[in-house]
Amino acid sequence: MKWLKWYIILIVGLLALYMLAEYNRPRIIDWSKTFSNRDKIPYGTFVLYKELSSLFSGIQATELREPVYDHVNNNENEDELYILINRSVETSKADEAELYKYIERGNTVFISSSDFSESFKKKFNIETNRYADYFDGKDSSNINLSNPALKASKDFSLEKNTLDAHFTEIDTAKASILGVNSYKNINFIRLKIGEGYLFLHTVPVAFTNYFLLKDNNAEYISKVFSYLPAKPSAIFWDEYYKLGRSGPRTPLRVLLTRPALKWAWYTALTGMLIFVIFYAKRRQRIIPVIKAPTNDSKEFVETVSRVYLNQKHHKNIAEKKITFWLDFIRVRFNISTQQLTDEFCIQLAHKSGTSREVIQHITNSILHVRSSYSISATDLITINQQIDHFYKQIK
Repeated sequence: MKWLKWYIILIVGLLALYMLAEYNRPRIIDWSKTFSNRDKIPYGTFVLYKELSSLFSGIQATELREPVYDHVNNNENEDELYILINRSVETSKADEAELYKYIERGNTVFISSSDFSESFKKKFNIETNRYADYFDGKDSSNINLSNPALKASKDFSLEKNTLDAHFTEIDTAKASILGVNSYKNINFIRLKIGEGYLFLHTVPVAFTNYFLLKDNNAEYISKVFSYLPAKPSAIFWDEYYKLGRSGPRTPLRVLLTRPALKWAWYTALTGMLIFVIFYAKRRQRIIPVIKAPTNDSKEFVETVSRVYLNQKHHKNIAEKKITFWLDFIRVRFNISTQQLTDEFCIQLAHKSGTSREVIQHITNSILHVRSSYSISATDLITINQQIDHFYKQIK
């Protein structure tokens, strides 16, 4: 068994080495562009979301996990700030119509995305274009602001495949150019709509952890947000287009998001569960039907008798009937049946409690059957009735 001991030691040693290697292995960096305020990976927005309060006079942002329509529809508030940063924004015509009204009332919307829905582009008279994976032998670009008072002496750099979209068409009557990239393409504009403003930015990676923590790029974020209201009445940070709707995602979402319907649903489920438990407990196992044992002997006798009767063996049937009757007399009353004399009739009548005449009729019929070669059906019926009458009397 020594080999088993060394085998176990070897396995434990290899397992320990594997765990040590896994522990010391460099962490693989996730370069996914999630733009979520929950993610601390390079292309998450955790840092920016946490620093919003310092950029806007200590006002804490509220996370939204619902379509833009649900938030702005019938919203009569003013001076709110709505921020949406994502790789793409897929809004519907209803979303855009309500968003337009929301801005008109005096609210500010900031959207940074490299891709907008076609209906959004038509609604706000813009057109964008995305770069190829590699442009002019490079996969990154630099960005800056257009206003000389805000423009940095050195462009803010983007690295690691961060060439993004830019505007190719804008509504010059409403739009103001606020930022460009190193190729002089427009990537930041402001639209005046009613009493409010819509800010559109096409480089969402500029607001991620990786960009914000590199060199002095935090200055770019500060300058971009300097265009926004310094003290909005409320700040809303959109996570719906990245993480989806908050709360239950089941088809029962409508029920579960309304307290009255939710508790009605839970009550119904509880009632069904109680019913199933008690119904299963009270229900008994099916009792099998047990058939009574059949009397095969009786059926056999009936079959044989029917055969004799059909063949008109009346005497044979009568003799069997007589044989059974005489056997019954011997067993029941202990009387000899060798001679069917008057003495037999008197003795049987005394022990059975029947009249002598009944027994005399039976003995006469027996003597008639024994002395005849054959008997008629009437004779058979007569002796059968006489014997059955005797059985009934002694009972």
